[in-house]
Amino acid sequence: MLIHAKSDYAIRALLVLADSVPELVKLDVLVEQQAMPRAFLEVILGELRRAGMVRSRRGPDGGWTMSMPADRITIGEVIRVVDGPLGLPPEPAFTSVAPGNPARHLPMIWRALSACATTSASGGMWSSHSMRVARGPMTRSASA
Repeated sequence: MLIHAKSDYAIRALLVLADSVPELVKLDVLVEQQAMPRAFLEVILGELRRAGMVRSRRGPDGGWTMSMPADRITIGEVIRVVDGPLGLPPEPAFTSVAPGNPARHLPMIWRALSACATTSASGGMWSSHSMRVARGPMTRSASA
């Protein structure tokens, strides 16, 4: 299964934004921190904005932020927004992500999704992987 760069960049950008809530993140910070092409990222953020996932504010104090809680956004939704319907290409393409990076768990998610997709032609597991999962292990509550 192939994860297109556009999907990878979109989810990496969302992870940084989710990690920074409620602060606004400047485009240049996203570009530098995640090593993404600026023009490509501008297009991606515009698509995510039209989908209601992010919002921006102009001006010297402006930037990008989430427009909804990250745990309400699934990886499958993000991929559909930026790349269209989910397909099942043959091989995964993983991005190397440094430790401490907000997107550090993404290669593990791509591998899990790839494994699920190879066993399910419907790709139904895609929609169950939320941005919360991609952000890393959650702590258990006292009631769990």
